[in-house]
Amino acid sequence: MGRFICLIFAEHQNNGKPYLFLIEPPIEIDMGAHITVDTMYGPSKATATTKSFMVPNDAAKIMAQSVGAYLPLRKVLSIGVQMDLNECDSDLPF
Repeated sequence: MGRFICLIFAEHQNNGKPYLFLIEPPIEIDMGAHITVDTMYGPSKATATTKSFMVPNDAAKIMAQSVGAYLPLRKVLSIGVQMDLNECDSDLPF
């Protein structure tokens, strides 16, 4: 059996279409996580629409082709938490 890779589906802000991204090195990302992904236009914010998952490399190629993704897959660049700055503590001294 071939090598396994880690993937995730995520959608960009104001776009309801999920896109497939590669996660290297493999880490667990939860559905709904705010992530930064590489795109043909540069880094972009996105929201994970699935939990990260492992698949054989051959299956990943078939999956990418079936959803219209370009190979090689673009990568997840970072994981972060989106904060609403209006909810921050206003009693801070700075």
